[in-house]
Amino acid sequence: MHRFKHRRLGLKHKEQDGFLLLCLVLLLWLVLTSILPKSSGGRILLHTIEIEQWRCTRDSINRIETLAKNKIRPFNPNFISAVKADRLGLTLTQLQNYRAYRKTGRWINSVDEFKAITGVDAQWIQEHAHLFRFPDWINQSKSSAVQRGPVKPLIGATLEALIEIPGIYPSLAQRILKASGRWGGFGSEQELLLVYGMKPALVSELKKAFTLEKKIIKRRNINSLHVTELTEIPGLHFDLAKDIWEFVRLRQGIKSLQELLGLDQLDTRLFDVIQLYLYAMKNEPDRR
Repeated sequence: MHRFKHRRLGLKHKEQDGFLLLCLVLLLWLVLTSILPKSSGGRILLHTIEIEQWRCTRDSINRIETLAKNKIRPFNPNFISAVKADRLGLTLTQLQNYRAYRKTGRWINSVDEFKAITGVDAQWIQEHAHLFRFPDWINQSKSSAVQRGPVKPLIGATLEALIEIPGIYPSLAQRILKASGRWGGFGSEQELLLVYGMKPALVSELKKAFTLEKKIIKRRNINSLHVTELTEIPGLHFDLAKDIWEFVRLRQGIKSLQELLGLDQLDTRLFDVIQLYLYAMKNEPDRR
């Protein structure tokens, strides 16, 4: 019994020692927390000098990138996309006017033309006209327009001479030269209008610098011609010539060229040329 009481007393002493140790630890923690400076609790201080410097550097980089992105570089006013138009400050109406004009195949050859076509104001021209970069062939035509030489035959024209004509761009000039070589020159305005992209206004400009060929055209009766003879007419390719020949043959001849207008493939411009070279007469007497 005495031994049991002794053990209980030894256990109480150990508990007391542990309690005292815990109190000392807590007292030490309180002393340290009161002496040491309070921390930010792991939070990032957003107003330090380093953070402010970083912010200034980042904002400067963003401003430089924005300016570089929005900077408008010199451009050809004949090629303006919707994005480009927005950056230039063109209104929807001005962009629509521009697109409608370009869809006709015509080119803008000067700042004044751009202003008249789009409807931009003088202030816009003052701010952006210095960015216009016209192709070399337009600049050459401007410099040589006043010094244009005497009227020459169109059949001997060069590509450089053709693109000096206002409104005639390189690809159109190439088509004119190709058609001229294939048809032996142009004998009439109707033949010129068969070239894709040609308009009556362009024909008038062309005739100020060049003369058409003086072809001797002997009109022939369409009822007596074969397919290969029909292909000799300017603009009449083999497939259409064959359709015309079959059309005439099935009817055992036609009385008027107007009957050809029943062919869907035949447009009015080509029909005007056909009338220069052909006529229609049934039972024509032999003139030999």
